[in-house]
Amino acid sequence: MDLRAAPLLQCPAEKLMGVKPLEASPSQTLCVQTFLPRAEAWSLGWAGVLVDSGSGRSIALDVPAGTACLSTSMHIELVRPPIDVIDRSQVGVGRPLHIGQGWALGDIVIESTYPGTLVRATTRYLVIEPEPGTEPSPPPTLKDVSTPDHAADLLSMLALQLELAGEDSSRLSYSPQHRHANFRGSVHGGLQVAMVDAAIMAATSRTPHDLTWSLLVLDLSFHCPVPLISEPVFVEAETVHMGRHTAVLAARIRDRAGKVFTTARGHLGRVCKENGQQDRAELKRLPLSGVRASNTNPDPRRRMPPYRRTCTTGTD
Repeated sequence: MDLRAAPLLQCPAEKLMGVKPLEASPSQTLCVQTFLPRAEAWSLGWAGVLVDSGSGRSIALDVPAGTACLSTSMHIELVRPPIDVIDRSQVGVGRPLHIGQGWALGDIVIESTYPGTLVRATTRYLVIEPEPGTEPSPPPTLKDVSTPDHAADLLSMLALQLELAGEDSSRLSYSPQHRHANFRGSVHGGLQVAMVDAAIMAATSRTPHDLTWSLLVLDLSFHCPVPLISEPVFVEAETVHMGRHTAVLAARIRDRAGKVFTTARGHLGRVCKENGQQDRAELKRLPLSGVRASNTNPDPRRRMPPYRRTCTTGTD
């Protein structure tokens, strides 16, 4: 589908996740996502659709007519998790970094009301000329897509079935639906980010009750589109490295016959729940400058004692 005619049109997956483009031009795209969970339930998976839509829309408007953009890889980094999402919204500003003859690179920064920048991400696209007779089927109309009344977890949002969860691996089953489609009639790449996030976190679910993991960096490679078929596909994750403070997990999306659609690699950091709650509560009391509110004496001369020469004879 050519977005030049309607650059602010929503695809079904965008409506499902509450992502709405507000401005779109070849130089910049501004999107807002208004359907989010509580701050403590937020993860990188909730930003996947916003990343893909915000970084690729400007590129789709700038490439030559008759060509198509296919996302091939995505790199997402957590800058800072939301502490308190007051209005449960986040805004993404996407810009094209490079548009070449056969590929393009887009960048996006996602921010919230507080604490500011949440996510930075880059997405690489192939710019191709579709072969005759291979045009994608149009996505379903938006009247067939209903936005949920309240924010839920990613498992229930995407109707993921948890089949296996443990310390080292996990497996989820997923049945693609029309409400998960992008403009090309396949499963949206941002929703695949959410599925991989859910599988990775399920693989680390059986940890001590006072410890939890946070997904810090996620890299995905899209090998081929996930079709909107009735047969289920599987999202699997397994541990590559498990340390005291960091972990690395690999994930993939495949069908029953073993065909791999997407591979991913996630880097996680471990935090203590009790300390994390104390740190979060403490951060709420800090001003944006980062200076503790309890520091009522801003005089820099009181921060460290004056230097005094104590050696009276010989050399220093």
